[in-house]
Amino acid sequence: QDQWSPLSLAVWYNNPDCVSLLMAAGANPRCGSIYGRPIVEWAADRQPHLLPLLNLAPEKKETAKSDVIKADVRDDVNKQMQELRMEHQIQINNIRQEMGTMKQGYEARIVQLEATVQIYEPIFNQIEATQ
Repeated sequence: QDQWSPLSLAVWYNNPDCVSLLMAAGANPRCGSIYGRPIVEWAADRQPHLLPLLNLAPEKKETAKSDVIKADVRDDVNKQMQELRMEHQIQINNIRQEMGTMKQGYEARIVQLEATVQIYEPIFNQIEATQ
């Protein structure tokens, strides 16, 4: 989500004078974004010459960038976990449905076998009686 600020516009338009004035006035380079990316990350990738004006040393730039990457990775992992949970829940539901169908099939087969036993039971009884 974009949070354009005067500072993000100055960085976007590559205006070092405006960046300097805004920073002198107390602008926070960690607030705002450019096309959903933090100002610091955008500047690190596209306008690295503005980083000294943003009061960020190169090592801080890397830390800020790595923090953003860590957050992105965490978001990706959370999204993948949600997708896996949904897939597994669908699989569990499908297995339960299959088991229910199989159970119904077995119950129907039992009923058939019981009916067959009832048909043949008198015959078996007669055979036993004659022996």
